[in-house]
Amino acid sequence: MKSLLLLALSWEEFMLLTALVLASLADSAVKPTKFDLVCEGTTETISLALISKTSEAFAMRLRIDLDDRKYCSDDCKIVSDIADVRPEYIAFEKSVTQPLPGQIMVVNQINRETGALVRYSKTNGLSVSTKATCEPQTFSGFPVPKTKF
Repeated sequence: MKSLLLLALSWEEFMLLTALVLASLADSAVKPTKFDLVCEGTTETISLALISKTSEAFAMRLRIDLDDRKYCSDDCKIVSDIADVRPEYIAFEKSVTQPLPGQIMVVNQINRETGALVRYSKTNGLSVSTKATCEPQTFSGFPVPKTKF
């Protein structure tokens, strides 16, 4: 039945239909679920106790596996669980934006649309804020740990 429908189309209609199908496939291209991110930006540290503010260059390579919800950074000595994966962001840690007494305020996530990485932690008298832009790279894999047992 489908081939009869195609036979009823003119060459121009067939080519237009083919172009539309190909365009829709390109829009819904499968995005990789395993990749590295190379991030560069700045880290700002504010110490209320020392009444000081410092700023320094920041660079980090992340290895990310969304299928297994794992990630690591730089030399990858520790592979950690990803807290949350959404179409618009990846949260590496569970955000604590309204900490209880004694808790540390934490935000550590990347915007999947812009590549903007935001890492922020605040505790008694010290706040550390990192803002960076990340670019995707080929997944370099996780190291196999050398263990005794």
